[in-house]
Amino acid sequence: GQGIMAYNFNEINQTNDFWMGHSGGTPDYNAIIVYDVESRIIVAVAINDATSAASVTNVLLQFLK
Repeated sequence: GQGIMAYNFNEINQTNDFWMGHSGGTPDYNAIIVYDVESRIIVAVAINDATSAASVTNVLLQFLK
């Protein structure tokens, strides 16, 4: 996508997590920047591995909250 994306995790992890941001990558590289609407926290993650940047972001946000 080009622009802002909505990430809604209510059905996946039974939370009220709703992010606005953008993600992308290439093989073995993932990046994401999101704004958590509830906590008003912005997180940017870039990983040079086959690991999910969204998963790392979720862990960081749960820790920061």
